[in-house]
Amino acid sequence: MSIDALLSHIAETACAAQRLRSWTESELDAVRAGLPTLGYAGVGQQLGRTTAAVKIIQVRRRIAAPSKRPGFYTACQAARILGVDIHCLTELERRGLIRFGVLPGRRAIRQITRLSLWVWAINPHHWIYFKSERVRDPRLARLLELRKARWGDEWWTTAQAAAHVGIATSNTITMAILRGRLRAVRWGNWRVLRSDALAYHFTPGRGSTGLRWTARADAFLIKARGEGLPWAVIGRMMKMPPERLRLRYMKLCKDASRKGKNS
Repeated sequence: MSIDALLSHIAETACAAQRLRSWTESELDAVRAGLPTLGYAGVGQQLGRTTAAVKIIQVRRRIAAPSKRPGFYTACQAARILGVDIHCLTELERRGLIRFGVLPGRRAIRQITRLSLWVWAINPHHWIYFKSERVRDPRLARLLELRKARWGDEWWTTAQAAAHVGIATSNTITMAILRGRLRAVRWGNWRVLRSDALAYHFTPGRGSTGLRWTARADAFLIKARGEGLPWAVIGRMMKMPPERLRLRYMKLCKDASRKGKNS
């Protein structure tokens, strides 16, 4: 027998012996513990098994795959739960606003624990990145409702802030943000906290009405809209921009709905 044939025979014998070698409970425990951090190849190298053998025993013994561990979400699963596109979470991760772990392997699957995702989601400072009404997990959606009810604040766009503080356009709000006088976060558009917008002193001048909303103005707005008058007509009657009136009306409806739920 030639040397090449002898080496081939030895290799085949070793592979056959490895295939016939039974899996012990300690090896199965090592597979369960090592897959999330080492991957199939790493576990196989640790146990002296092939990668294929580790994959086969994982399926046969119904051991959870690294990407399907209980209590963990992949990045795609997290995006579906929050009701956002996966690219949204990718951009948030790039900015350091959310953190994922990476599983070993060529696919480089990103994961986050369920607890970490929920803690991130119920933080009010993250609510500009997703809409709570699109959250698909009922328990998380309920937690968000309770957190919102206790928070006592709200995120406004510059147009909403202008409508509530008595400014005809949002340019004044934007200039205050760009000059560093008003705190804001940019995600597509600028967002400011209601408390910050109401606490900031806007000097009446060009583009400002110099007025604040009154109960009488709110009552007239609700009545006029209830009678079906167009925004342009209501704007001429109240001498205010129609867009500002529309935003104010939406705010009143939202407040009324919130009071109805709490009562």
